Amino acid sequence: PLVFNNWNNPTRDDRNLIYFKGAYFLHVLRNYIGETYFWESIKYYSQNYFDKPVSSEDFKKTFEHISGRNLDELFNEWVF
Repeated sequence: PLVFNNWNNPTRDDRNLIYFKGAYFLHVLRNYIGETYFWESIKYYSQNYFDKPVSSEDFKKTFEHISGRNLDELFNEWVF
């Protein structure tokens, strides 16, 4: 997963996993919903959540809202 509930002392390998898997997940998500919806979602998310605390669920809801697709399966496999 990309979400760890008790991540108090991450190692360098832990941080690498999160960074590289997170980047790859964005690539998978972009291919899954398409370029247009992906970039519209990024713009919407950046503008609406600027300088606010966020969660992976907020990110997921944004992409679902913009694309009109249920992304439960994809996020459950890659993120949660």
